[in-house]
Amino acid sequence: MRGGIARAELDRASGMPQGVRETVLEGQGASPPRLGRRGARVGRGHILIERRPLLPLWFPRVNEIIRLLGSHNLLAAPTSAQLDDPSLRPLIDRFLRGAKDVTAEQRARIFRLAWDFVGSALASRGEQYERFYLASSGRAFIRAQTFASPDRARRLIDRFLSEELVPGA
Repeated sequence: MRGGIARAELDRASGMPQGVRETVLEGQGASPPRLGRRGARVGRGHILIERRPLLPLWFPRVNEIIRLLGSHNLLAAPTSAQLDDPSLRPLIDRFLRGAKDVTAEQRARIFRLAWDFVGSALASRGEQYERFYLASSGRAFIRAQTFASPDRARRLIDRFLSEELVPGA
């Protein structure tokens, strides 16, 4: 029954693309995964067409969010040599300590990992790849529109046109 509840909740969520809805339901076990010839899970083509134009936009946005959350800490995270320095370690432990029981060393490791993801030379190449390996976003949007079903949009327009006007609104 969990699948039925999930499907109902997702159907009520306005604007959720069909491919996203199907992926969530599949992940929750509400719909069976599609298996290839050798039993490996394979993606559904129409789902990928919907997502393809968005992927080049998501990756830079994720990088931006990480940069904003990490702020100066991404640049100032201590190295392992600085953490091993007996004169610096007490200061690092005092000023870089995280919330609850997160140690300064754990926090520094998280910031260094985030830096590797968004600020290093490898990260720059990764973002460049993510932006352009699927071709331009604009062309992918055009392709997605070419294959998309216009039925939902038409139903929304018909509903809008058939609703009565509220005086003064």
